[in-house]
Amino acid sequence: MLLPNGFNSFKMRYFKFIALVCFYFIFLGQALSQGLQKSTIEVKDSQSGLGLSNVSIQWKGLSNSWAGGGVTNSIGVALLDIKTDTVILTVSCIGYKTFIDTIAVKPLISVGLSEDIFNLDQVIVTGTRTPRSLKETPVLTQLITCKDISSIRAATINDVLEIEIPSVELNRHGFGASLSSQGLDSKYTLILIDGERIAGESDGNVDLSRINAANIDRVEVVKGAGSALYGSNAMGSVINIITKKPNKTIDISVNLRYAQPNEKNTSKAQIDLLDEQYLKKFYRNQDRQNINSDFSVGFNRNNFFSQSYFGYKSSDAYQLFDSKETVRYYPTLDSTVYDGVNQIPSYIFGFEDYTVTNRTGLCVKNWNAELRGSYYSHEEFDFSRNSTHNLYRDYTLGGFLERKLSGSASVKLSYNYDAYSKYYILEKLESNELNYFNAFNHIKATYTGIPFRNQRIFFGAELLHEYMESDRFIALSMVDHSVYDVVLVLQDEYTLWPRLTLVGGIRGGIQSVFGSHVSPSATVKVSVGKVNYRVSYARGFKSPSLKELYMDWDHQGMFAIIGNKNLIPETNNYYALSADYVNTKRYLNITSTVAINDIHDKIGGVWTANQTEYHYKNMNDYRILNAELQLRWKFIDDFYLKTGYVYTKVLEKESIARLSETSPHSFTGELEYSFRKKWYGLTTNLSVKAIGRKDMSVLDENINVYYYTSYSAYSLWNVAVSQKFGSNFSVNIGVKNIFNYTAPIVGFNTTSSVGRRFYISMGYDF
Repeated sequence: MLLPNGFNSFKMRYFKFIALVCFYFIFLGQALSQGLQKSTIEVKDSQSGLGLSNVSIQWKGLSNSWAGGGVTNSIGVALLDIKTDTVILTVSCIGYKTFIDTIAVKPLISVGLSEDIFNLDQVIVTGTRTPRSLKETPVLTQLITCKDISSIRAATINDVLEIEIPSVELNRHGFGASLSSQGLDSKYTLILIDGERIAGESDGNVDLSRINAANIDRVEVVKGAGSALYGSNAMGSVINIITKKPNKTIDISVNLRYAQPNEKNTSKAQIDLLDEQYLKKFYRNQDRQNINSDFSVGFNRNNFFSQSYFGYKSSDAYQLFDSKETVRYYPTLDSTVYDGVNQIPSYIFGFEDYTVTNRTGLCVKNWNAELRGSYYSHEEFDFSRNSTHNLYRDYTLGGFLERKLSGSASVKLSYNYDAYSKYYILEKLESNELNYFNAFNHIKATYTGIPFRNQRIFFGAELLHEYMESDRFIALSMVDHSVYDVVLVLQDEYTLWPRLTLVGGIRGGIQSVFGSHVSPSATVKVSVGKVNYRVSYARGFKSPSLKELYMDWDHQGMFAIIGNKNLIPETNNYYALSADYVNTKRYLNITSTVAINDIHDKIGGVWTANQTEYHYKNMNDYRILNAELQLRWKFIDDFYLKTGYVYTKVLEKESIARLSETSPHSFTGELEYSFRKKWYGLTTNLSVKAIGRKDMSVLDENINVYYYTSYSAYSLWNVAVSQKFGSNFSVNIGVKNIFNYTAPIVGFNTTSSVGRRFYISMGYDF
């Protein structure tokens, strides 16, 4: 991989620094542990009496800052070092209710946990930006735990979102993953990592490859406009991806996954006949192995924690071919055109990724602090022999300082910097050329308090600075633009009665390009028996991007894309009614939601000057209807069923193109079987993602007339079998796309699956 001058030495210094940080904190934790007394804690399932492995145990002294924790082994036992006579003990495990109690320390402590299959005791933060258990949150939130991610053997965040969220549809065509959700394309879904915005986008899509599934603790999904809390782009939904922290005294894990190649493009004998070295490397890159490897090392002891994650993944390039012809119907011309079977293949790029992250935190009395940073490199390998290919790179640096005040109040100051770059790799010259740079600086100061018994206040002040440098603002030169947004956020949660909660929020600010903006929201939650009803309203917005404002790009004299400095923000009014039924005795949860999303001043483009210039402008208003039904049911002791169905209707005029390419019908389903003895565990997961037929209206740019075309319905089935031996070693095998489906017409609105593929992975937790 070609890198800028001096980068290799920087990378070595970075790796050495991360290693020194890890070993320093491990040594410090060992030193602080001297003189502590030992206490054995056994944790069992309260019904079966079997010991539970991988249970997180945390203790804290009553009158001092001493604290610690550990994780149970394969038979449900943990040996803890405790330096006090009485502690507040917290025992938590995904799928079980959290145990919290003040106990006297003794040589043997036994704890029984009751099953909580719907994770109602899991603490979430995204819906209200304040920590609340899932059962208490007034804002409907879908939670995807690390156990859910492990059961489907997800290798990437794409796997997680597509299988676990029925409203999400993901396609991958050359430039990366293209996401649509709630009937809207990607630029209306705000994706966060640990609550922070992600820099860098392509056609509205952020680079999802930078997020590895093995480093995800949980994913929290809030559907609907979330601009009152999170600002621009949160018009359709907010997806917050929360990364892992160590929960053991010494926490080390390694995992290696190998998947069947997608396609063999060139043999070794053919490569050996080539004269130019860059061509040999070019063809080898097309046939890289499908490997996903993860390694994490960290510790959590005596108020300190530190974790470093190292990830590598690669995939080979492949081609997809049409097997069916495209049919276009022009209603205004009353004409049907049969294009024949397209003989030109669609190219799916191969790639090579490196990811390095570190989180280090400290808790002393009433202070919490955390520092985090990451480095990511993504190099793509295509089929073009023009001596160039793309390299993407990202750096992040951030952290927070939190002070706990009296009662449950706290103040928090945080900062996050994210810088994303794109380079052309000049293969013959063995150098690279920067053509895109995007960065966010985000400063937040927040206050959370409970002024009255049944009231919770959240107040925040934010400064967001976005900077972009690109070769598409002015031809053949790198030009930069930036924008500032100063924001105040206020939210009030009030529990009027035990079964009635009101939430009101408002976000207001001044943006340096278009001026002031205001986004209110309101939710009413009413609990009647086993059903929680929620009525919500929210106003969202999306600021014009710097590309839409300032682009002035000529594509080799064939056409030009021109920005518009007079654009105003897109806005929407979102109305939703939901009912959430939870029956813990029968292990049944049913959630239904109906929502209307009114979108105003959508930014689109029009062709002028004989179809040679594409100009951005604020265009029509749209209305989208979403109806969603999700079911989770443990109908037999060892069987767990999850299903989700979404109906989406885009209400639009016949004379304009669709707002999104989302299918009207989408379905997800999982059937999981789990079996566990003291030393052996088996989990088998059968999953399906089904997408209904798409009937689309598309502009024929040659004659400026719309035509109708359609894409067939399809389903992708996967099976994953996981075996765990003791609490350390695991072996997993699986098949993706069991029935070997490939799209008959390949495009940006169909799956990019190459067909049935097998994989195997092994992992070890030290």
